[in-house]
Amino acid sequence: PVPASRLRMLFESAGEMRRAASVEELADSVLAQLLTMTGFEWGAVLEYAGEDGAERSIITDRNRPDGATVSASLLRAAQSGTASLLAEPDLRTSHSIIGSRTHDAIAATVHIGEEPAWQLYLATSASERSGPDPEAAMLVDAMVQFAGLLLSDRQREDLAVRQTQFRRDIEFAREVQTRLLGRTAQARADGLASMLSIPGRGVAGDLVGFRVAPSGTRYFFLGDVSGKGPAAAMLMAATQAYIASLIDQDLDINELMPRLNAYMAQVSAPSEFVTLWIGQFDPQTRFVRYADAGHGYAFRICDGEVTNLTDAGGLPVGVLADTSYEIAEFEARPGSCILLCSDGVIEQQSPEGDELGRRRLSELLSGTPTSKLETAIIEMLSEHAASTHYSDDVTLATIEL
Repeated sequence: PVPASRLRMLFESAGEMRRAASVEELADSVLAQLLTMTGFEWGAVLEYAGEDGAERSIITDRNRPDGATVSASLLRAAQSGTASLLAEPDLRTSHSIIGSRTHDAIAATVHIGEEPAWQLYLATSASERSGPDPEAAMLVDAMVQFAGLLLSDRQREDLAVRQTQFRRDIEFAREVQTRLLGRTAQARADGLASMLSIPGRGVAGDLVGFRVAPSGTRYFFLGDVSGKGPAAAMLMAATQAYIASLIDQDLDINELMPRLNAYMAQVSAPSEFVTLWIGQFDPQTRFVRYADAGHGYAFRICDGEVTNLTDAGGLPVGVLADTSYEIAEFEARPGSCILLCSDGVIEQQSPEGDELGRRRLSELLSGTPTSKLETAIIEMLSEHAASTHYSDDVTLATIEL
């Protein structure tokens, strides 16, 4: 039976260890408690280096004499998780022991679940020491179990903190995107643009915008960045900012597109690209010029007739640096409008796996007043998906001409 005094020491030590404010403090507390209980002269806590014998990084040590080294042989012997003593003959004659100026030593491995995390090493250099404390191995094994549990708790707490911070970062990113992409109505003397973006997963990879060039030409665009999540959102922000800078230079769309494409090909990874529909409207001539860079979801609505505006353009932006883009144009009748949408609208699936599709959307567009288009589309989308949580980003832009 374990003496009551030893049990009391173990429980008191566990309490001290629980008060550690960091992983490093926990390692130091474990070491301090073990040196006190076992009577060993010095010790160290090391990161587990694996079975290949790689160099071990010391997390903390105490009272180590000058020139004293840690025995790799003893640490390897302790990898199973139970404490290993230097009293074993094959360990006493190992090269690392002979050169370490060590008389007595003990080592053990701290596990988190089944994964080794730390190794404890206790030693004494005093040759007059009669030998290891017969209860040292028991004490070390008990403390190793305590340390593993506490280290596991610490990691769970750290993970919870990181997850909370990540959620806060995502919420902040969503707030920024709401300001950039959320419902905005920009009234002009000769037109109105309304935009709506609903991220499907945390932050959106869709981009959408309405901007007036110095000459008074109106630009409007909607696109989708390859991929999902924060990485796609960062590429979206870079694309949108660069488009804004090109519009502010009053570039015609036939010059804007090659410059945008060359820039995105330079800053994007080979697997990254942006599908984009972009148009410009001159309120003096009432002509709309546009290009479709692999996006495919743009509709002209005039007197109840719906026309796809996907007959000109080229490859998605950023695929090939020297891509050329075909530009199309038409004269806009007063009262007509353009609807742009992301693939998250067209490809939204029902619980049975049926996509919403172009036909359903076109039927809705032909019979709905422009001022009610966004509301009607979102209602249809929610009914089709049987949810207000969509599988992909949902982005809409309505431009009255």
